[in-house]
Amino acid sequence: MKAPIVDFFGHDYITKFAPLEDILLGRADEIMEDAYRADPLEETYLPWTKDGYNFRWIHIPANNMVWVEV
Repeated sequence: MKAPIVDFFGHDYITKFAPLEDILLGRADEIMEDAYRADPLEETYLPWTKDGYNFRWIHIPANNMVWVEV
C-alpha cells in the first residue's frame, strides 16, 4: 500500500506516493529528497533551499481495510 507525503513551502507543494512500510520506518526524508531531485529543473522544489519546507503532511489511510487488517 502506498501513502502520500506532501511537503508545503512558500506558495507551493510537492507530493510523492511511497510504500507505507518505508514511511513508517522513518524514510520520509530520503523519499522526499528523491522526489525533489526527480522534479523538472524549471520547478523550485529544492529541500536544500534557505527556508526548506514549512510543513510535511503524511496521509496514513487509517480507514482502509487493507491497512487495518494487516
